[in-house]
Amino acid sequence: MKKTILAVLTLAVLLLAAAGAAAAAGVSVYVDGRQVTFPDQAPFIDENARTLVPIRFIAEQMGAEVGWDGSINLVTIEKEDVEIKLTIGEKRAQVNGAWKTFDTSATLKNGRTMVPLRFISETLGAEVEWDNDSRTVYIWTSVPKEPEITHYTGGVPVNPREWKTASGTAEVMGWDNPIIKYITANELPYELNNLSILDIKIDDKFINVTFKTSSGRQSVPRMFLAEGNDITRVRTYKNVTGIDQETYIQKYDIYSSFDTHRDLGKLATEADITKITHFIFEGYRNGQTRLLAVENPYFGGGNS
Repeated sequence: MKKTILAVLTLAVLLLAAAGAAAAAGVSVYVDGRQVTFPDQAPFIDENARTLVPIRFIAEQMGAEVGWDGSINLVTIEKEDVEIKLTIGEKRAQVNGAWKTFDTSATLKNGRTMVPLRFISETLGAEVEWDNDSRTVYIWTSVPKEPEITHYTGGVPVNPREWKTASGTAEVMGWDNPIIKYITANELPYELNNLSILDIKIDDKFINVTFKTSSGRQSVPRMFLAEGNDITRVRTYKNVTGIDQETYIQKYDIYSSFDTHRDLGKLATEADITKITHFIFEGYRNGQTRLLAVENPYFGGGNS
């Protein structure tokens, strides 16, 4: 009997230690592909398994105005036509005058007001996704119905819905209204799913892309070499060189027999790096394809 009690107590201690270690582990937060830094008070997971963040995060990252009434510990968050009022220690809040309940409460920690991330973000209209393996929160403040055109080369923005010829056409045409983010190479690093794309370098044979994983697993997204909307070439796994446990380089072929194989690519020409306008990386989130289109700095013979 004593051995049984001792075993139960030992198991309980181990479970508590594991829970404490998990709570102590850091939480990463990304908003629209950019990692957020918290210089004074980091996010944490509370006893209800919910992520809390400093109130300043809401103001700076979500574009909201924040008010604080210390006499009654009341937080007010306003953005456009949404007003949220919540009191420290309570598991409910007023949203535009109507009471909403949730499963944790705002709190004070190290002199900072910490609020429940998911409830606040979703109430303000954002998408929230939690990756348990990497303990990372992904927030998308908007989901555009049409491509967000910010940068493009070659005269017209690349748009998969308008691609005329592509190797791997069947795969490409399977996309359902993909969301596209356009950046220049100077805007790297940039997040795609559980990866950060750190750098892109070109040599005679390969497009060398440096990735950093937040999940602990090396994964390689498909990449497409787009010549505007005229020709698009699919590129997949070639070989990976590890730098450390989180960082590695994937070599994508510039030239591939897949392009001109009569039963596969059916393209008339091989790739020319100076004609490639974008490197497009394929991601997938919340049931929807998300593409990151990086301008090719070598287009037209640049950076040569």
